[in-house]
Amino acid sequence: MRLKTAVLAVAMLAALATAGRAQDQSSPQSTPAAPQQPMRIRIGGNVQQAKLTSKTQPIYPPLAVQSATEGNVVLHAIIGVDGVVKTLAVISGHPLLIQAALDAVRQWRYQPTLLNGTPVEVDTTITVTFALPTNTQGQQTPPAGGSPAAAPAVEPSPAIDPQLKADVLHLFDVIDLRERETDGAKAMFKTLRPTILASLPVTPNRDKIADAIATRTMAFIGTDDFLDRLAVVYATYLSDDDVKALTAFYQTPGGKHYNAAQAQITTGTSQLALQVIREGVPKMYAQLCTEYPELQGQARFCSTAVPGQVAPFPGGGVMGGVQGGVQPNSPSSGKP
Repeated sequence: MRLKTAVLAVAMLAALATAGRAQDQSSPQSTPAAPQQPMRIRIGGNVQQAKLTSKTQPIYPPLAVQSATEGNVVLHAIIGVDGVVKTLAVISGHPLLIQAALDAVRQWRYQPTLLNGTPVEVDTTITVTFALPTNTQGQQTPPAGGSPAAAPAVEPSPAIDPQLKADVLHLFDVIDLRERETDGAKAMFKTLRPTILASLPVTPNRDKIADAIATRTMAFIGTDDFLDRLAVVYATYLSDDDVKALTAFYQTPGGKHYNAAQAQITTGTSQLALQVIREGVPKMYAQLCTEYPELQGQARFCSTAVPGQVAPFPGGGVMGGVQGGVQPNSPSSGKP
């Protein structure tokens, strides 16, 4: 559960960092010192793909492999005058595949585009194709701008000391790990359900299909194979004495109470972290706008009317429009 909390905290901080970097694409106030914004032109995905000079292949998410999830992730991209990907916005794609596509495409590099000899920004779309090798449909040529992601090979779990493994599995039984991981997955899919629904076509059984995706994906977490692999993770960082000490603790009244309340503690910690960040970030941005005057009129978190005043983001507050590190901006907005 602590790992989940850490991942959530990192995701929130990454989302805030992305929001903080969002630049105001509108023309700045007319001042002699204001830098001129580069010209931007629209280019089709297949044409822009030919200008790729460096392409990082996306890593197929293990959960997507286990659930046999395939498909395309379509992204709206702004390519800078230097050929670096400046902003990305999700147009469509399965929730399990979106982050892997974003992580890969952010590292892509393109040949600079010139218009009458002057470097210009490029507005384009990028399609990343995820296809499992065992599916013949997945072997078809990906669409323009696409990049097929290879599924990782399934390798057997490394061998660990039999006694240590037995003690780790006993610890799992004591803390009801199988049940608690399943409950955690249910809570996660409850949050992701709107996103899953949005990724599905509008059909009479749309709700049932979304429920089936959640139910069948959660089934992987409750398997013996999952627990065996998780035992390897525990054995990597804990000794047999550590595992036995933890088992003894969780069998005490205090340990049982903590274990029962762990989910609520994690939820409360996550909510508190989000609240503290929401309260502190506006003040931090205001300080940055004061310390770095060049941000005035350039960064959208700085108000041009009152120096040092933080302007709200679209969608309400500094967290508006940011969900899970992916900003669902419209393709025409040009915002990251």
